[in-house]
Amino acid sequence: MSPELEAALRLDRDLRLRAAQKTVELPEGFVIGHPGLPMVHHLNAMLLRAPLPEPLDAPALVALAERWLGHLQHRYVVLDDGDAGERLAPELLDHGWERRRTVFMVFHGDPAAARPDPRARQLTEAEMQALQLAHFEQEDFGPNTSPGLPARLAAAQRALRAGTDSRRFGAGDDGGLQSICTLFLDPDSDGRRVAMVEEVATLQAYRERGLAKAVVSAALLAAGQWGADLITVPADADDWPQLIYAKLGFEPVGTQVSFTLRAGSGSGAV
Repeated sequence: MSPELEAALRLDRDLRLRAAQKTVELPEGFVIGHPGLPMVHHLNAMLLRAPLPEPLDAPALVALAERWLGHLQHRYVVLDDGDAGERLAPELLDHGWERRRTVFMVFHGDPAAARPDPRARQLTEAEMQALQLAHFEQEDFGPNTSPGLPARLAAAQRALRAGTDSRRFGAGDDGGLQSICTLFLDPDSDGRRVAMVEEVATLQAYRERGLAKAVVSAALLAAGQWGADLITVPADADDWPQLIYAKLGFEPVGTQVSFTLRAGSGSGAV
């Protein structure tokens, strides 16, 4: 694993650890919980470090998830070891688990050269919360979405920002705000100053207007001014936003794999 990927994964893990209300360290990683938001997967999960121990095969992973997450309506396991995740995927998918790949990208340009967009500016926390809730309320989470999910997701993102130093950015047309992102800042991640661009979202009616590029560029400029040694962004490995990040100078350095078993999907036993 490259030092860049290791630093990006460490900050991703630390964001969740700081936001969680309960943490248990395991030989393989951590279990985190947030009793106030028990249905939010990324705050109630098992986070496994890389490299994943070879004896931890699919049945052992399922048993570990059942032991530590059995009180929840879901089982959510994050593997920083992407290769191990792909190795375990066929067996887990056959037994009702869902897989998600997250590609971590690192900025290799000069952040000071990012082109500022006059439509972008820094936001207050109240502005961020209002726009983030509006975004979640527009999203289609499927037919089995539970009531109140947008509010819970917005509260979870607020918990992440409360746990780690961050800057919030927004952009919009005609003086409004329709796009957002958060820049998380860690001044000492194994001796490095690491920044992560996260929570990038644009209201549906305002997409394809360059607003996401505007807020990410604002975050890049701020990260450079802060003195970041490393700037990273996580993106869905099977979706298009990573193409925007690539155009801005981000390059992929590795993949994280997560697995979810939802209530009603069967036992998930392997």
